[in-house]
Amino acid sequence: MQTLLPHKGILLGRRILLGMIVLVTALLCLDGVLAQERKGPVDTVSITGAIDPASERLFARALDRATADQAEVLIVLLDTPGGLDSSMRAMVQGMLQSPVPVVVFVYPQGGRAASAGVFLAMAAHVAVMAPGTDIGAAHPVSVGGGQMLGDMDVKVTNEAVAYIRSLAELRQRNAEWAEQAVRSSQTMTAQEAVAADVVDFIARDVPDLLAQLEGYRVQTPTWSRTLVVQGAPLREMEYNVAEQALKFIINPNTAYLLFLIGLYAVIAELYNPGAVVPAVVGAIAIVLALVAFGTLPINWGGVALLLVAAALIAFEAQNPGLGVLGFGGVAALVLGTLLLYQPLTAPFGGPFFVSPWVLGFMVALTVAFLLLLVRLAAQSQNEPQQFRGKRRIVGQEGVAVTALDPEGVVRVGGEEWSARTTGTAVAEGEMVWVYDVEGLALVVGPAPEIPALST
Repeated sequence: MQTLLPHKGILLGRRILLGMIVLVTALLCLDGVLAQERKGPVDTVSITGAIDPASERLFARALDRATADQAEVLIVLLDTPGGLDSSMRAMVQGMLQSPVPVVVFVYPQGGRAASAGVFLAMAAHVAVMAPGTDIGAAHPVSVGGGQMLGDMDVKVTNEAVAYIRSLAELRQRNAEWAEQAVRSSQTMTAQEAVAADVVDFIARDVPDLLAQLEGYRVQTPTWSRTLVVQGAPLREMEYNVAEQALKFIINPNTAYLLFLIGLYAVIAELYNPGAVVPAVVGAIAIVLALVAFGTLPINWGGVALLLVAAALIAFEAQNPGLGVLGFGGVAALVLGTLLLYQPLTAPFGGPFFVSPWVLGFMVALTVAFLLLLVRLAAQSQNEPQQFRGKRRIVGQEGVAVTALDPEGVVRVGGEEWSARTTGTAVAEGEMVWVYDVEGLALVVGPAPEIPALST
């Protein structure tokens, strides 16, 4: 009997092993069957340019639709130089909480995932790059492109390092390289990123990406999923009208131009009360600019300098002289533009500055306007007083306050003048035409019937 016990133990072990194999096989088959039955749509969304509130809204809308429709996967086609920290963090939080797998695909060829784009790639369930793309350079920078100074640089850098390491460790990616991308702006090509376990694989285009995602296992700390994408309907999420308008308005150059246009329009209304149109245009432009300023890293000292510039130019327009006030306004315009966007509140880079071409255009336009004022003022100063009055009033119509035979009084331009006729008597109340100015008296006569007389 003792010799049979080991044999029974072996049989029992084999049965247990066989049962486990059957169970695992059944589970795999069940997962495959469920995957085939699941087969939801594949959603895509393109995030290009700076990461900003418009990009954040577009991604949130795409994620909501993918979740509501039980999409198989959401593919983010990413090509960005960086952007706002607040928008990037909102998008990362959406990825981390998403029940739908999110694939960040650095695409097209020649694209990049720089600065804030690195954080998005680290947070994705699957990170993929196209050939000819790069990833990295996530060190905190000022708006002008340089490093921030002193303790601020250390604080922002350390916080960014902790954040990106936590994302990389959560997705089981290369946390050491992620840290160096922040600390020393390291970058990688697509091939290097795959070899260093920064991204998962390389795909030429969207069809190639879908082919490689078929059967791909997505594993997170709370759930795992096998992707089924072949033959699934492909849907693309695009910017709606509101998001397109928002992206246009919050462009740094657009916001800057709207603000200056608004200021100049309001000044025009103040000098021409009742025109209405400049006031309406100015008010709308300023409100839109303030909306943009609320989402951009604004230095309000720069805004104050732009207000000073507008005031100085307005004073120069009201009292044209040598142009001292006006050119002081130009100096304030340049300084305010350079200081408009705050370098210490945009730690993840992005093109948050006024283009030199836009600044040059506005300065050239303002200088041309001031030179015109100076020229007109100089001409006016060089003319004798009598000629200046003549140039103003000759050719205007008036009315005879008294009878002119040949002298009397007329009202022209709301003022009463001594006048004499050209020879033809004029009765009281008749319309007259100013032909010339002699001293302090006007030379008037009946309104000309022959065009040549009016010259």
